[in-house]
Amino acid sequence: KDIGLFKITGESSIASGVRRIEAVTGDEAAAWLEKKKSEEAARQKAEEKKSEAKRLEAGRVHEESGKIDEYLAQKLVAGSYSVSAKTVDRVGMEGLRKLSTIMRSKDAFTVIILATKDEEKASFIVSVPDVVIKNGIKAGDIAKDLSAGIDGSGGGRPDFAQGGGKSPEKLEEALTKTAGAVHTKLMRLI
Repeated sequence: KDIGLFKITGESSIASGVRRIEAVTGDEAAAWLEKKKSEEAARQKAEEKKSEAKRLEAGRVHEESGKIDEYLAQKLVAGSYSVSAKTVDRVGMEGLRKLSTIMRSKDAFTVIILATKDEEKASFIVSVPDVVIKNGIKAGDIAKDLSAGIDGSGGGRPDFAQGGGKSPEKLEEALTKTAGAVHTKLMRLI
């Protein structure tokens, strides 16, 4: 009787100069090949979905970057310093970082707090300019305060921090409260 389809599935060393070849034959080989094809199709589909999500987010970041001047116009001013806190919909952490960088290039004296949320969680970034850090206001401390308001955690460096929480419904209130607290601290610097 013929063995039919023959497929090598693995190879290993069992001793010096001796190799073990593992293979399947017949119907089992056909099933193995079918399984590998379906795994590859699922992997490709997941890769395409991930690529599409990145493309959509890049579009959202580009769209929101056109609104940077509007964000900065809504900041809370304290002398030569200010704080800008904004929720940006349908943008991930990488998108928030990019938006923060654009905002920082336009205004070097503003504490920037950008947040996003979905049904399950809220995420945010905090960027603090060096001139404000020298006066004792640090991004990591702001992140800890904001994350406490959304049942999460946060932290980072003095100039940049990030965090998130499990209560996205509390984000707007926590963001407003945190921005107010930072504004109060900035007012003391005047």
